[in-house]
Amino acid sequence: MSLILSGTDGLSDVDGTAATPAIRGTDANTGIFFPAADTIAFTEGGVEAMRIDSNGNVGIGVTPNASVKLQVKTTTNQDLAVVSSSFVAGGVGLAAVNDAFSAYTALDLQGSSIQIGTGGAERMRIDSSGNLLVNTTTAQTGAKLSVTGGISGTITSATAVASTSGTSIDFTSIPSWVKRITVMMQGVSASGTSNWLVQIGAGSIQSTSYVSGSQLGGSSIITSTAGMILLTGTAASTYSGIVTIASFGSNTWVSSHSAARSDGAAFMGGGHVTLSGTLDRLRFTTVNGTDTFDAGSINILYEG
Repeated sequence: MSLILSGTDGLSDVDGTAATPAIRGTDANTGIFFPAADTIAFTEGGVEAMRIDSNGNVGIGVTPNASVKLQVKTTTNQDLAVVSSSFVAGGVGLAAVNDAFSAYTALDLQGSSIQIGTGGAERMRIDSSGNLLVNTTTAQTGAKLSVTGGISGTITSATAVASTSGTSIDFTSIPSWVKRITVMMQGVSASGTSNWLVQIGAGSIQSTSYVSGSQLGGSSIITSTAGMILLTGTAASTYSGIVTIASFGSNTWVSSHSAARSDGAAFMGGGHVTLSGTLDRLRFTTVNGTDTFDAGSINILYEG
């Protein structure tokens, strides 16, 4: 093979191979060679490490597929490719593929946190604790998903508690991000005629400063400052219904309730209270605190 060196063409007529590159230093098997027309390749230790093909596509550790601008091989059949987006016209995508670019593989993203942005602004991140944040950079305490703005989300159910004994039923460890709680009663009754209360609290149950009222059928309205009152009136019946408690902001909560008695009578009402801190618990009890529950079950749903 002849070697031509001229002031016009430079070094020419030597293509070389991966084992014996055309351009090299003192290391005989490390350098640059030209494996095909309009193609440049780089070799290390006699093994091709990278090439730029005739389309300007770059392959590192692998011959690049004709449809990608950059293909990087990490190990056998585990490549990362920069491609034209399959979903957005004019967009760019990342693909985890095999060496032949004929099948997809798993894509693993690692970092102390991962941020995704659009239009030059961050829109979503996964922080170092594994929390997913959408349109915010601060995770809400106790929440794995924090969203600023509207969301069509899920409703979390606590564990139903049989209301067959005891003078009260407590639900604790309610997350700080909760904005609405639904208390569900199914076939509940108590041993006496004392009316029922739903109380909430921050660190402990609050039993003062409520403004609440309830009315059964056409009877007089009863009120309470000790909790969200539910008028019952008889120990011989069971009750089924819901109490909804929603955040009004600044630790103020408003409620409404409606339920039916097993004899067909219905009661309804509502109220409000302001807590000293963030709500984290709820109690279902009676006004006198001594009547015991003896039938049915109670549960809560909560949502942000």
